Amino acid sequence: MLRPDDVIEGPTQRYRIRDIIGGGGFGIVYHATRIADGIDVAIKESKDARDTELFLREYETLRSIEHGNLPRYYDAFSHGRSGYLVMQYLAGQNLAELIDRRGALSDAQVIGFALQLCAALEYLHTRQPPIYHRDVKPANVRLTADGECCLVDFGLMKHGDGLTGASRLGGTYAYAPIEQMRPGTGRSDARTDVYGLAALLYTLATGQAPAYSAEAREGRTPDPLPTVRQLRPDVSATLSEAIRRGMAVASDDRPANVAEFRRLLLAGNADRAAPRARPLTRIVLAAVTIVVLLVSAATIALTSRAALTGDGAALDATVTPLAPTPRLDGTRLPTAAPATLSTATPVPFPTVAPAPTAIVLAPTAAPAVTLATPTAAAPAPAAQPSAAQLATDAAGEWIDIPAGGGLAAFRIMRTEVTNAQYAACVAAGACEVPYVQPFPAGGEEERRKYFEVRWNDPVYADHPVLWVTREQARVYAAWRGAMLPSAAQWLRACRGDDGRSFPWGNAAASPELSNHWDPARDPTPDDKDHGDTLPVGSLPAGASPFGVLDMSGNVWEWVDDGTNQVRGGSFYNEANTVRCDSTGQPLQRLNLVGFRLVRASQ
Repeated sequence: MLRPDDVIEGPTQRYRIRDIIGGGGFGIVYHATRIADGIDVAIKESKDARDTELFLREYETLRSIEHGNLPRYYDAFSHGRSGYLVMQYLAGQNLAELIDRRGALSDAQVIGFALQLCAALEYLHTRQPPIYHRDVKPANVRLTADGECCLVDFGLMKHGDGLTGASRLGGTYAYAPIEQMRPGTGRSDARTDVYGLAALLYTLATGQAPAYSAEAREGRTPDPLPTVRQLRPDVSATLSEAIRRGMAVASDDRPANVAEFRRLLLAGNADRAAPRARPLTRIVLAAVTIVVLLVSAATIALTSRAALTGDGAALDATVTPLAPTPRLDGTRLPTAAPATLSTATPVPFPTVAPAPTAIVLAPTAAPAVTLATPTAAAPAPAAQPSAAQLATDAAGEWIDIPAGGGLAAFRIMRTEVTNAQYAACVAAGACEVPYVQPFPAGGEEERRKYFEVRWNDPVYADHPVLWVTREQARVYAAWRGAMLPSAAQWLRACRGDDGRSFPWGNAAASPELSNHWDPARDPTPDDKDHGDTLPVGSLPAGASPFGVLDMSGNVWEWVDDGTNQVRGGSFYNEANTVRCDSTGQPLQRLNLVGFRLVRASQ
């Protein structure tokens, strides 16, 4: 690991490290300065030789791109066991952070961002050979002060129209189409990015990520995913219908390319053309985006200390120092803190955009822009179980959490839901069998265990259930007369009232307290074995102030606040990523994610 003021030397340039701004399964991201001319850059450092090769391939593919909505790539090289990828540094927030703070956007704002992203994707798709991003989502779109949005993070890209081959498997479930997540269901092409873009616009228009993945929707009639207009009736029918068609489960039912999708978005709105006249578009979109950024900045004092000081998992290369983008396999690394911080207990994100209080701004030569001012939403009341459901509870299974921190009293499961408990729901015909991703061809044997089918294996009966989507966790919760916790409920159960860093206090994580990965204990070359789950409740010394177990490490846990959010770290993560305030957004490895339930207090 490099330190501030260290100098790393590439083939033609030298770079001085300024700070660590993120990290994850691939390695670490640094904010650095190119010594020759003082330009700020972001540098990704890989962990192993496989990622080094991917970095070099990514650079060779993207080094020549020049587009206002895409980052510039400056350099790539290897040094020792690590690879380094140097790219444009983008300060500012991403669209996921904007939505978390502001809620749903207006039709005009959604279309404004859509046009920029359509232009970026069309540019990539019309290259020879074409480039498919394959990870279009709000967290991968950064906002700049001049009104531009920039599509970043090409770690899952596909180059060319052949089989996916060297591209990384997976994606983000809420934003990835079925052909990308399940082998043998089709090739990634322009329609793959159309799905991701449509799902991104769904999030912007509704203020929440799609509640059902493509896989969860497959073969179900009617489609369980609500349309945009069902969640926000004030959204135009044209925009809602375009998003619905872009998110079709079958690729043949989607627009054939981004240009066709843009035409659907602009149907009946002929005065809005594709963003060819860049100067005027930039001026108008700059006014919109600067206003969004300024109003969002005013809400920073309402955000928890954890979010503002980087106490969440971060992975993207272009991570803002104030609010790092959370990802599932990220590491928690320190970032710059703002001058003023609020210690208010975080409130859950609304699942539907709240009724807006209008702030009307009327810039010259542009239509008025209305921004919604979000109001704090109280957590939904925990579910009340029936007598029959209560009869299935095990002794000591539930812990009572007293009222406090703006939350009503509630009950939470002492440990995560186990394989045996979930299997009982499957046997009752109430729950779906978890889909376990097949072991990838050519994968390292040390990682085969992460793709085992365990939910019905007696050997793992008391281990936390894995490979369960958030939708499937909700179904199980309803079967038990319970619900998933909100982020605020989960956080209170983890750290109580004193703001501690870990469930047990502020002492660093250790093997007796938390099931996490320690690189020093990894016996395999290139850190290929990151440990495994333990039976639930194996580490009683790591209990929270209320006696709740396994809230640090073992598996990430779903929370239900409208975003695809998980909490607490896993066996796969290092010690500084298994804190109470560690958060993530699942990528392909749902074998790291489990869940527990809450109910109303008795």
